[in-house]
Amino acid sequence: MKEGLLTKKIEDFCDIKGGFAFKSTNYVEDNGIRIIRIANVQNGYISDEAPQYYPYSSQSDLEGYLLKENDILISLTGNVGRVGLMPASLLPSYLNQRVLCLRTEKYPEVNARYLYYLLNTSDFKTDCIAWSHGAAQLNLSPKFIQSYKI
Repeated sequence: MKEGLLTKKIEDFCDIKGGFAFKSTNYVEDNGIRIIRIANVQNGYISDEAPQYYPYSSQSDLEGYLLKENDILISLTGNVGRVGLMPASLLPSYLNQRVLCLRTEKYPEVNARYLYYLLNTSDFKTDCIAWSHGAAQLNLSPKFIQSYKI
């Protein structure tokens, strides 16, 4: 992205959270809290196809990984740079590893939907791919997103 006079790094106006490495052996059928995985983050939306759930009993240990409405989620592995906006209809949900969450609630001057649209462009996705590493599957560093300039 071209730098101008009014550019800022994402870390300057977003809280950035990584996900938790949930053990798939602990998943439950449907009586738990949904886990948002890389496969759920599609180009422009969060998919609810093939949902996975984690037991409610673990909620207190994992409270820091609970998502909120309008969280911006970005895939960091495989199809890197896919961006989705967390809808209220899929809450409560936990954030899984290799999915990055951008949260703007502490920054009233930032419109989460506007940021979502900025990041949901082909330029952002191209930049993510260019800065990714890996032979069998691409991996993008959270540091790249933190320092990405808007």
